[in-house]
Amino acid sequence: MRNYKHILMFEVGSSLLLNVTYALWRPVLLWPMRASIMTGILGNISPYSFFVMSGMTFFTIAAVATSQVIQFGYRVFVTYKHGFFGLDLISCSLWWIYGSMIGMLIVFCGFILGKSANFDGKSVKNRIVAPIFLNVIDPMEAQQMLVDDFPALQTLVDQYPYLTGYHPELTNYAITLIIRMAELFCATYPIGAIIAMFFFMWRLKLMKVNESSRTYAMHVMLLKALIVQYAIAFIFLLIPSLLIAVTIDTEVIWGSYVATLALLIATLHVGVNSICILWFILPYRIYVYTTLQHLLMAFESRSISPFPDQMA
Repeated sequence: MRNYKHILMFEVGSSLLLNVTYALWRPVLLWPMRASIMTGILGNISPYSFFVMSGMTFFTIAAVATSQVIQFGYRVFVTYKHGFFGLDLISCSLWWIYGSMIGMLIVFCGFILGKSANFDGKSVKNRIVAPIFLNVIDPMEAQQMLVDDFPALQTLVDQYPYLTGYHPELTNYAITLIIRMAELFCATYPIGAIIAMFFFMWRLKLMKVNESSRTYAMHVMLLKALIVQYAIAFIFLLIPSLLIAVTIDTEVIWGSYVATLALLIATLHVGVNSICILWFILPYRIYVYTTLQHLLMAFESRSISPFPDQMA
């Protein structure tokens, strides 16, 4: 289980990247248009800021999904004896773990950022659609078309000259496909999580008979942490993602308020998830507590000057 912390660090780091992306660009969503104004540090340095921020957001979502899948796979493998298919690799080789995470991330990015079919309403044209990172439309042309559709936007354009977005007449089916995938994944995630929990409980019943009490207690501790992590991911990531996807899809006037609140809730995931890991996984909590104690003692020893009789 010594390699499990690397998967957890990958999950926390992926979630933290979402917060960094949000802080640097700080988007203000303009639903029902698929547009936004950037008010962060990097928001107005380039007319392509919106597309860079969108790509980074999709990438971080793919990274978090990768960490969840790899964590599930690891927890499945370690419930079996050594010699079981894949167990020796995943429990002993960091290269295998990081290779699996990178490979899975490429797969998710391929779905989210890669190829898709282009539908014209009558037939499916089998042409390649460039990844969303490269499938960037002219931001000024999109801005002008958005202003033509909503003349009131001109006031915001005067204040934020790089206001832009994915205008439906300029973008291909890739954006709509991402929205559909987000809705499907968010809707099916609870079902998969419940099936996974029942599987782990079944495995724990067998382990209670076949394993030592210490090993069984460790797996119970990790199962509790995993259940809470899944619940946190559902509350702080999937529900906000579903709300954002649905409000984009339905194009409701009040959608920007709901989507902005959902985006803020998503930024809480890294903090809540980190607290959950430290609370339920006792060795990590003890390590952090001990480290903080040592740092505090070192700080106090430097800040307190010696007495005069000790200076001689």
